Amino acid sequence: MRICMRDDRKRKFTIALLSSITHLELVKRPQPDVMLYSFCTPDKERIYREVDEARDERILFVAGGPHPTGAPEEVLEHFDAVFIGEAEISLPLFTERLRKGGSIRDVPGIAFKENGKIRINPPPPPIDLNEFSKPYRFRAPIEISRGCPHSCKYCQTPRIFGRKMRFRTPENVERMTRGYREVRFISSDSFSYGGESRVEWIGKLFKMLEGRKIYFGTFPSEVRPDSISDDVLSLVSEYCENKSIHIGAQSGSERVLKEINRGHGIEEVYESCEKIISHGLKPIVDVIFGLPCEREEDQLMTLEMVKEIVKMGGEVRSHYFFPLPGTPYENETPVKVSNEVKKVMGKLALKGKVRGIWDGEIRKRAQKSS
Repeated sequence: MRICMRDDRKRKFTIALLSSITHLELVKRPQPDVMLYSFCTPDKERIYREVDEARDERILFVAGGPHPTGAPEEVLEHFDAVFIGEAEISLPLFTERLRKGGSIRDVPGIAFKENGKIRINPPPPPIDLNEFSKPYRFRAPIEISRGCPHSCKYCQTPRIFGRKMRFRTPENVERMTRGYREVRFISSDSFSYGGESRVEWIGKLFKMLEGRKIYFGTFPSEVRPDSISDDVLSLVSEYCENKSIHIGAQSGSERVLKEINRGHGIEEVYESCEKIISHGLKPIVDVIFGLPCEREEDQLMTLEMVKEIVKMGGEVRSHYFFPLPGTPYENETPVKVSNEVKKVMGKLALKGKVRGIWDGEIRKRAQKSS
């Protein structure tokens, strides 16, 4: 029996993880017998079309990842089974049952249709990341934590992985990255790595990875403003290649920050930027426009924060709110961004101070208005 996974460059981090399973084939199009997909919400329509067009009784279509976890009922309109949340335990059990002709009925953490009705099995216990440390075939970022203790209304992370952070040990990371020349990390908050022992853990991690190029607190991870500390910044300055730190601020409105459960205020954003700059690093700050609770005055407050960050010497990554399944905002509609915000953000984008998924649009607007 063949077990294949759709090779999608957009999901390379997941592919890198799952490709450590020796019997898994990466393919460019659906193949018999078991066909696995992992995808996020923006990709769902493209994936659904591909699966529907390739529907074949020889193929069992199985989905996992952020969107299937948040919307299993919807995904089961196109797929035969869905993995909800972590699949490190469930997937090997699932494939073993299929190979032996057994039943998948009691495999934990999966959803499927039974007699026309959707059945969702209870999840497996949260995994210990250190037990899943087979080196990747690809030089992909290393997942050093899972979970997030916060509960931002737009975010899937605590809903998928829980609100307790789990960590991969420095020893485990070192073992996984042998042969790497460059090491990057995946974490919901890099500067919280190690929990209460973060300074000790991060320092130990960097020392164990000496001789490799280390990028910490940068994409594909970011750092919360309230996690920024001089101790960790000193370690980054000493051991790491990156000259910037990515911060998640999301809004310049205190009201919006409270409404979306960010758990920090505007002052902490400015203080974190000042600390980063004092260590010779550049703050790159994430903001989200179009949040459902946002008013025009809130957008203008965020715009003022953006201008202040740029004045300090930082840069901004701008995003437009996208509702994600399984979150409190899953059924909310994005608020339109005011023309004033688009105009100013466009001008800053032209100067290289603003980047993001919609900076192409605002650059065009700025060029027309200039």
